[in-house]
Amino acid sequence: MGTDFTAYARADCEDRPSLAVLRVQILARAPSGVAVHALGYSLPCAKRGVQVTIYADRAANVSETGGPTFGRVLGYAIAHELGHVLLHSGGHDTAGLMKDVWSKRDWERAAVSIIPFSATDVQRIAAFHRRLTDRDIPQLASLHSH
Repeated sequence: MGTDFTAYARADCEDRPSLAVLRVQILARAPSGVAVHALGYSLPCAKRGVQVTIYADRAANVSETGGPTFGRVLGYAIAHELGHVLLHSGGHDTAGLMKDVWSKRDWERAAVSIIPFSATDVQRIAAFHRRLTDRDIPQLASLHSH
């Protein structure tokens, strides 16, 4: 699986339906030079290959410093980055799941409750989903008998 780092025009990205297959990779360690607070990254406009990359060592660091369990941190990191792909945007909110940098307090809250997408983000994701047609969805398996 490759990675599509093409710099697509904003309009091309926003007008295109989401891919039916979303690919996530989890790397053991973040490469040197990646911002300390980054748990991963996404490529919201990628037309092929891996769209989301998560760094397991960064998720472990959050968990070990009094945050939620490793699995919960990993889940939130994946959900956040997939949010970018589903929203066709690299933008962030000031609070909630799509917040840019999470504080210790955000992670404490994440340990005991669910941090959801905002109502606006849910509406935007649903709007993109409604635009999908059967031709946009690859057939991975058939239910028809041959």
